[in-house]
Amino acid sequence: MPIFFITTSVIVLIAFMAISEMNREAVVRSNEVSVQQAAATIDNALRAIDFYIIKEIQSSPEISNFFDRSQRDNTYKSVFEPSEFIRDLGQNESLIDSIYFYRADDGMILTLKGMFTIDDFGDKAFIEDMLARPG
Repeated sequence: MPIFFITTSVIVLIAFMAISEMNREAVVRSNEVSVQQAAATIDNALRAIDFYIIKEIQSSPEISNFFDRSQRDNTYKSVFEPSEFIRDLGQNESLIDSIYFYRADDGMILTLKGMFTIDDFGDKAFIEDMLARPG
């Protein structure tokens, strides 16, 4: 009788360990799928924002005025209107933490807080890294 009790206990223990391991593997797979889904959702949202910004840069006179040399003397068109676009975009898109426009020909940067030269800007290293990349 003790052998029967020990054998049954061992079989139950092995079954419990097997079920526990299968459950752990299922949880790991479930977490991987959840992470992939979250990453895909964020990627799609950022891609949509990227397309929107590119479209606006190409078609919006308010934004193109910031980059247009002939408009630089007109502060309203070259600074105020583009900064309003930046503000509106930041308020409407929760995934955007910060946004700015960089004008490479004179090294000026437009943010919500105003105009800065690249030398006075906190993301100078990032901008220089992006400019150094091919394409």
